[in-house]
Amino acid sequence: MERQQGLAIELVPSHAAPASELMRNPSTSNNHLLDVLEPMMDQAALKSHFKNTDLIKATSEDTDELRKLNIQSLLDDFYVLVADFRDLYNRIDLAIKSRYRHAMKNRRAFEDQTNNLMMAMNRQSTVIGDKSAVAMRRQITAFQGAKGSGKSAAFERCLSTYNQAIWHETSRQLQVTYLKVELKGATTLLEYCARFLEALERALGREKFMSEVEVPPNVTAAFMSFRSLLITYHVGVVVFDSLESTMHWPLSNRTRLFDHISGLSEIAPVFLITNASSMYEINEISQEVLTWEPLLDSSCETQVNMGNWMMFTKRIWTLHCLKAQDVELDEELNQIWFEASSGIIGLAVRFFATCQLEAINTGTECITAELMNYVRTKYFSHHRSFFIDFARQREKQKLDKAVPRKRTKSHKSPKQEKMQRADFERISKKQWNTLPQNDLRYIVSQRGDGNNYLALKEAGLVLPIGEFTLRDKFPGTI
Repeated sequence: MERQQGLAIELVPSHAAPASELMRNPSTSNNHLLDVLEPMMDQAALKSHFKNTDLIKATSEDTDELRKLNIQSLLDDFYVLVADFRDLYNRIDLAIKSRYRHAMKNRRAFEDQTNNLMMAMNRQSTVIGDKSAVAMRRQITAFQGAKGSGKSAAFERCLSTYNQAIWHETSRQLQVTYLKVELKGATTLLEYCARFLEALERALGREKFMSEVEVPPNVTAAFMSFRSLLITYHVGVVVFDSLESTMHWPLSNRTRLFDHISGLSEIAPVFLITNASSMYEINEISQEVLTWEPLLDSSCETQVNMGNWMMFTKRIWTLHCLKAQDVELDEELNQIWFEASSGIIGLAVRFFATCQLEAINTGTECITAELMNYVRTKYFSHHRSFFIDFARQREKQKLDKAVPRKRTKSHKSPKQEKMQRADFERISKKQWNTLPQNDLRYIVSQRGDGNNYLALKEAGLVLPIGEFTLRDKFPGTI
């Protein structure tokens, strides 16, 4: 007896958080997609959430190996909760919750319209009103900043406050709160599609992805599939990182990509992360452009606030594990540190770590001005200041907007001389037989088959190439 095939059981990702454990009790919004999300954290809650607990802590009495591991952990896990972080977190949190709020409105409107239709088909009396929900406005936010300023790290830490995958047992649905697509190194639209599917696979889990997601055969089909996947898995927000990689794409491919991204924003909010401030496509489709410059002076958009810089360096200085613990961070050390890193947080942390490693390897066990200058010359002499370049680009954009460009006078091209003789008159082909007999058009018209070459040859007007070799006829021809 053959075994009867049953319905397919939807796979539950092992890493997905159960919605029943996250659901607020009682429900505050009557929206199960919203009720599983944590309330927005204030400044104190954010500080308690990010305590750098993953740092390997070592003291000056530990072995060199453990201290070097502590320095490497400083590069990998240390994070400074700057003042701009809360604003970024609030924007992401509001974007995700706004997406789910509109999603439930659309679902209820669809259910109301379905009920009205069924009642009308059954000839039941009902008042069919306007049940359509207000569509979510397109929300595309560009997030720009210098290379090494911590844009991606800030986003990753904001997104880490959410469960990426949440399983709703009652509706047998998976909710993906965010999707982060990394485009660094991508050179074609096909590679972009592969990166998008990789991000979706990380969110769903490999087993669920392989069983439910069908890889599209081409780019056009992939773009259409991505829209439906965002709806199917209730994606809250989509983040595209390293969009500067598309600057060298062909214009047609770049335009097609950004048109696709603009279309995705109709379903879920989109954030674009880039270190290029002059990409026309990003500025064109973005409703808002945020600049990530945590140490920038608000009164002067091209200079670093030295007060913020001093607070940052004093905090990180206490984390060094060298044996000379009594060395204080004076103004001279701070100035060298600033010039070596151009005020960029990521570079500043790396420079501080490199100085510690050099102090341990050389046995000095102390960070001095001579050591900082040596490290700067050896490891950071060829470093290009992305911060200064980024500030210059922004300043240039402001000048271009402030100073209107003068239109250059168009130089009219000189009129072409007439190639037609003054005594020549253009007439139709049917009237060629009315022309004088010495006119070539009259000669051609006398032959009925339309072979112009034979007509001219019979009239002796065609010179065969072999005649050029007869020196008796053409003595001057060689």
